[in-house]
Amino acid sequence: MLSILAIIISLGQLIFTMPFVLKQFEKVELKATEIEFSKVKNLDVLNTSFIIMNTGENTADNVELQIRTFNEDKVIFNPDIFELIKGDNTSAPVKNLIYKCEAIVPNEKVRVYIKSSYTNYLDFYSIDTLEYEKPISLPEYQYGPTIIYLKHSLGKVNIRRKDSLLLKEVVY
Repeated sequence: MLSILAIIISLGQLIFTMPFVLKQFEKVELKATEIEFSKVKNLDVLNTSFIIMNTGENTADNVELQIRTFNEDKVIFNPDIFELIKGDNTSAPVKNLIYKCEAIVPNEKVRVYIKSSYTNYLDFYSIDTLEYEKPISLPEYQYGPTIIYLKHSLGKVNIRRKDSLLLKEVVY
């Protein structure tokens, strides 16, 4: 009788520690959304930004983020809770960067800013120009700057992307 109880307890522990089951009970709701695509007036700076937020009831642990950028791009986090754990050292025009964060608590928001060269962006995608407030289709293959994936200890996160680019002018 005791061994049957031990087997039942072991099976229960196995089932309740599976990521699919934990996802149902832990209510971790991590979201990533592209929120800005803008050019700084009179400068060769293109801003792309995303927001990562935990709208769930529990902490998202072991958060990993992969971003694809152009070689000269700068990536800034606010608040600065992500740490670069792997970067490309290639001569390719784009690079893949993997960042890690221990935890994102409920209701926490992290803004990811990627600053690129406007001229390099146009050259890379063979675009003549981007006009302000006039949407253009996204390139078929998004080489950068973009989020490739976002995941945490319980699985991958869906990233909400825009269908088109709408360049806005910003003044600093």
